[in-house]
Amino acid sequence: MSDIVDRAQEIEGFARERAIERVRGQAHARGPEDLVACVECGDPIGLERREVRPGALRCVECEEARERVQRLFSRG
Repeated sequence: MSDIVDRAQEIEGFARERAIERVRGQAHARGPEDLVACVECGDPIGLERREVRPGALRCVECEEARERVQRLFSRG
């Protein structure tokens, strides 16, 4: 039973994070190309990352963390 509850909590957390991302994205309505700060942590997005990945919304560390979470959910 706890596996079901744990999974439900993970899904709820993921949905909450996605909603937060959408709201944060609205704060950068000018366009992602103007974004120089990570929408997750607020740290600067490095120039090299912005050149390699124009429109990046997250710094390398936050993007890697986000991808780890997505991999967890894709295992289902």
